[in-house]
Amino acid sequence: MPDVTPPSQRLKLAVVGLGGIGGALAVALRAADRHDVVACARRPLAGLVLEWNDATLDLPLNVATDPRAVGPADWVMLSTKAHQTPDAAPWLASLCRPGTRVAVLQNGIDHVARVAPFAAGAAVVPVVIYYNSEQIGADRVRCARSPGMILWWRMMRTGGILPGCWTAAACGCCAPATSRPARGASCC
Repeated sequence: MPDVTPPSQRLKLAVVGLGGIGGALAVALRAADRHDVVACARRPLAGLVLEWNDATLDLPLNVATDPRAVGPADWVMLSTKAHQTPDAAPWLASLCRPGTRVAVLQNGIDHVARVAPFAAGAAVVPVVIYYNSEQIGADRVRCARSPGMILWWRMMRTGGILPGCWTAAACGCCAPATSRPARGASCC
C-alpha cells in the first residue's frame, strides 16, 4: 500500500473517458491513493477491474455521469477518442478553469488546437502514452504493459508543471520522477 498523501497536498484528478487508456489510468491513480480521482463516464460504474499479466486489481471508483455534478479539477486526463472531443465539451466546461491542466491522452496530432476551445482557459498538455491497454468489458480493462505505465508529459510553456515523467502504476507508484528511466527499466 502506498503512502497516503496528506489531504492538503492531494490534487483533484479527473479522468474523462474510461476505455482502455482512461480506465487503466483511473484504476492506477486510484490504487496509488495520492490524489482524489473522479472518473467521468457515460454510464454508472461501482468500480473498475484492471488485469495485467497474472494480477488483477479491483477497486471502487468515484464515478460521475453528469458533468454538472463535478467541480473544477487540478488535472483533467482527457482519454476519449480524438473525434469524440466535442462530446467531452460538457465535462471540460465543468472541470476546467484557468489553473487547470488538461492532459490529452489521444492519438493524433494538434491536441492543443482540438481541445483548447473546450478547455475554459485551462492549459492543454499533449501526452505520449506508453502503455497498451484495452477495454474488455464495461467494468474491466486489460493492460499489456506493466508494472509501470508511463505518461511522458511534453513540456509546454503554459502547461508543463510536472517535470520529466509521471508514473501511474497499479503497483503503487504515482509520483513525479525527475528523469526518464533507462530503456527497459521500470519506474517502480
